[in-house]
This record gives sequence, structure tokens and C-alpha cells, in this order.
Amino acid sequence: MIKSSKEVAKQSFQLHNNYCVKNISKCQFCKQPVAKSEMEDHLEEMQGSEELARESANNGDFEKLKNMMEHGADILNFKDKAN
Repeated sequence: MIKSSKEVAKQSFQLHNNYCVKNISKCQFCKQPVAKSEMEDHLEEMQGSEELARESANNGDFEKLKNMMEHGADILNFKDKAN
């Protein structure tokens, strides 16, 4: 996930914009900028695991569960990817 929010010099803006249009897109679920080449990994990571879903539920972290579901996790029928 892209985490930098640096200012871009006015004379470099067009070059920066062209780069971003070509290489970066916003996640359709969390709206965070993600390198297009890393989008699949981002979605898998944000879906989490069965263990993380259980831990989040036990801790009352419903925001985490919501975020996992928004990224495609089926927390009601979770099958751990490792099994």
C-alpha cells in the first residue's frame, strides 16, 4: 500500500500524475492508493485469516471484521488458506 503523501513540486506535477495514473489505483473497498502490481496481495492481506477474524471478534474489533468483509472475506464461512 502506498503510504506517502509528500507534496509534489509544481514543475514535476505532470510527470508525477502520469506515473500515478499508470501505476497506482485506489482500492475499491478502502479507497487507499495501492500499486496496481500489488493489488491482489493487498486484497488477500486485508481479507485476513480465520484466526484474525476470531481474534477480532473476541476482542470486539468490529471495524476490523467489517474491513475484512469489505475486502471479500467470508467471515461466516471462513476456511483458513493454510489448510
